[in-house]
Amino acid sequence: MARQTLGQKAYRALRLLLGLRNPGAARAMVAHGFTAADMQDGFQRLAALTGIRMEWQSPIRDQEIVDALDQFENTWFPVTRATLEARYPQMRQAMFRNLSQYTGVEVIISVSTFLKRLEQMEKGEGEFGKTGPQARALLAQRGLTAQMVAEATARIGALAHFTPEPISEGPSAAEQKAAEDHLWAWYLEWSAIARVAIKDGRLLRGLGFGQRPRVTHVLPETPRTTPVAPVLAPLVALSPTSATPMLNAVSQ
Repeated sequence: MARQTLGQKAYRALRLLLGLRNPGAARAMVAHGFTAADMQDGFQRLAALTGIRMEWQSPIRDQEIVDALDQFENTWFPVTRATLEARYPQMRQAMFRNLSQYTGVEVIISVSTFLKRLEQMEKGEGEFGKTGPQARALLAQRGLTAQMVAEATARIGALAHFTPEPISEGPSAAEQKAAEDHLWAWYLEWSAIARVAIKDGRLLRGLGFGQRPRVTHVLPETPRTTPVAPVLAPLVALSPTSATPMLNAVSQ
């Protein structure tokens, strides 16, 4: 099997964690010793690797928000790309470097990255430079208004709470590799058990099985010395009681 990239491992772990929040999947896993603590452990390992720390709502509400973010991505990624390509081609490269459109839970990260770069453009930061605010104003004329951005930001905020402070010092290459191995060990253990415990094909697909791993470049594999977390807007710590109430209920 081809070696999984850091980004692929992160997304596969995220898919597994989200899928295990389904009551049917959780019920099957509880019989094999999966507990709320194991769920929490998975989220914490993902957080250590990517800087993503999520405080999830109900699965139904989650899907509504993901669908809305997917619609936002399908509309404003192409509009922004076309506008910048025609008027500010160098800025288009900065905006969409290692950033593509996705479906499913991956849009949480792709849209988050897009909104962060849009903010940098508006402030004229980094590669966007002095003409960044002009480009942002043009995008507003195209319909990507401050209200539209605020709505998308609020939807992401309903899933995870972002902190505006940048990470002052990223992990070393050794620390990042250790975090990657730590997360992947969790994934390999519980994904193998899930394949045996869960018989429903629909539930298995919800865990990310039965399909080719999605290739993503949002979390770069190289160079290793580049911390992963600063690529994304870091999130606040996961609440000890979040994301697991349905596991507690099933295990009783």
